Amino acid sequence: MGKKRPAALLPIIGFMLFWPHVLTKSASSKPQTAADFSPSAVQEEERPRVEKLMTQNCDGTMENFCFNNGQCMFLVDLNEHSCMCESGFSGHRCSHMVLVYKPLGEEQIIATVFCVVLLIIGLAGALYFCCKWYKKKRIRRQQTQQGYRGVQTA
Repeated sequence: MGKKRPAALLPIIGFMLFWPHVLTKSASSKPQTAADFSPSAVQEEERPRVEKLMTQNCDGTMENFCFNNGQCMFLVDLNEHSCMCESGFSGHRCSHMVLVYKPLGEEQIIATVFCVVLLIIGLAGALYFCCKWYKKKRIRRQQTQQGYRGVQTA
């Protein structure tokens, strides 16, 4: 009656050991390509699109104009310097890092919901057993107090 069985914890422990495998499998199921990191969308928002521009390489005085290994270009039609950025960077001088947002996959959402449900069940079970233990303790305390009151000397 008073023995607790650890068998109820085995499925939870097993899932917790299996959880990292689920995350790495779903995260690596789709390989990322260079197109995923393309800054073209960000660059289009910053500057309007122009058809054809005459470009020249920048002279030696503009050697450090671009950041993050960007290639300096002189736009002849606009009479200004600009940079051709490497993937992952954007902006006039390649100074802005492009942050990539990847939404959760269906497998990750299902695994997360499953874990939350298990957590709620575990917390409810722990609360149930704590209340049961507290109730037994309170009953024992009342019985001992009544036992002392019931014994009176004449």
